[in-house]
Amino acid sequence: MNPPKHIVSAAAIVVNEKDELLLIKGPKRGWEMPGGQVE
Repeated sequence: MNPPKHIVSAAAIVVNEKDELLLIKGPKRGWEMPGGQVE
């Protein structure tokens, strides 16, 4: 199978009623927005 020519990914900005931003602490890149790539 050939590797894909492009990668489809998505991320989200999530803010609650207190204007707090949701961030995820990843093991490699530190704090970031929640998201991922489509397989």
